[in-house]
Amino acid sequence: REFAENLLGSRVKVKVIRYLLSEKAIASEREMASIIGISHNAVSKALKELADLNLISPIRIGNAIVWQLNKSSYACMLLSNFSFKIILIYYKR
Repeated sequence: REFAENLLGSRVKVKVIRYLLSEKAIASEREMASIIGISHNAVSKALKELADLNLISPIRIGNAIVWQLNKSSYACMLLSNFSFKIILIYYKR
């Protein structure tokens, strides 16, 4: 657990990434916050930081902004690595 938190900087980021990796879906900030059980403000901050790392990208759909993994980014390729998935699964416990 501590390794994943230290690598990504926070438990919220780990939960957001785990959600996006497992669902392979797009979600709005509020939707994601509700699903993973974290406050909207914390999810918003984590998403902005992950976007700065080019790990995720926003998509505008009508008036809404939804987020998805940036599959072409180097960071996403690293996260797709089997050993990192094991860390995220372990963190889920």
